[in-house]
Amino acid sequence: MTDTEDYIVFDRTGTPHVVVAVKTEIGGNCRRDGKRRREKMLLSEMFGVERDVDFEVIGYIGRFMLRKRFDGTERLLWISKYHNDYVNVDLDVLYNIIHKAPANIIHLPPPLTDEQREQLRAIYTLGGRWLVKDDYKDKVVFAFADKPYKKDGGYWLSDVSDRFLASQKPCVCKLVSWSDPKPYDIGKALGVGK
Repeated sequence: MTDTEDYIVFDRTGTPHVVVAVKTEIGGNCRRDGKRRREKMLLSEMFGVERDVDFEVIGYIGRFMLRKRFDGTERLLWISKYHNDYVNVDLDVLYNIIHKAPANIIHLPPPLTDEQREQLRAIYTLGGRWLVKDDYKDKVVFAFADKPYKKDGGYWLSDVSDRFLASQKPCVCKLVSWSDPKPYDIGKALGVGK
C-alpha cells in the first residue's frame, strides 16, 4: 500500500486544490514519474457551509457567501454592513479565512418569516425577551422577561422572573431547541431592545 500526504495548494485564481503526494519506496515525497494527482476541494467543504447561505467570520465585519462558478469551483463574496451588494473577496482575506476555518465560521440562522416576526412581536409586547424550550416539552415554547439559565431537571429557570407559555405554533417552536446553549434573544431577532 502506498503512503501519501495531502496538501492544499492554490492556483492563480485562488481556487484551492488538494494535491496528493505519493511517497516512493526510497523515502521521497512524490511519485517517481513526477506527476501529482489533483482533486478540486470546494470552499464549502473546507468552511462547512452551504452555497448561497450567509455566514460570518470571527474577526471580520459583514457577511460572507459562497457562490458557484461556471466551472464548478466556488468564489467567496463579502457584503459589509454599509453596502447592499456582494463583492469578491481578495486573496489575502480568503487565505486568512481558510486558515481559520471552520473554527471561526459563524453559521447564521435563516431570516424570520412574516409569521415568525408577527409572533415574536406579540411575545415581545407581552414582556417576553427570551425564548426557550424545555427538554420534555417539544411543542411548547416559553418566554422569560429576564435571561434564564438551564436547570439540571431538563428545564429553564430565571431567579428574577417567572416564565409564561409563549407559543405552541410550529413556526415559533422551530426557532428554539433544548440543545441550544443559550436562550433565544427576541429583541436581537427583531432588531429592537439593547
